[in-house]
Amino acid sequence: MPETLTTSPCIVGWSAVSPLGAGRQSFVDGWHAGLTGQRPPASADGPPPAGYPLVGFDVEALVGTKGTRTLDRMTLMVIATTAMALADHPADGGMGLVLGTSTGSLASITEFLRDTFVQDKPYFVNPAAFPNTV
Repeated sequence: MPETLTTSPCIVGWSAVSPLGAGRQSFVDGWHAGLTGQRPPASADGPPPAGYPLVGFDVEALVGTKGTRTLDRMTLMVIATTAMALADHPADGGMGLVLGTSTGSLASITEFLRDTFVQDKPYFVNPAAFPNTV
């Protein structure tokens, strides 16, 4: 029987940056080891560490430094994840990207909002800071 090509969308590659690690294999290994990436609960010794450390996440090694100075953590994670996915499976035609995200960091949102009040005019805010807020 001859092989037929499908015209339906197919997942042919993926990547992730998470507390389980950077890259597909780190995520798979952590998942199979039963890790969740959740931080430990507070103890009598003090509060849990702030945030979720991203093991093996070196944005400079993954995407370089050019043009990344003003980007927040979440945006850098998206860029790095996309770069890793493309490195594993280069685009050779039609391609789509599915991205799970939330709002930008609280720091970038409050800094942008603050600028609307402290600048001479509200529209003097730094437009490069806005993408980090959404």
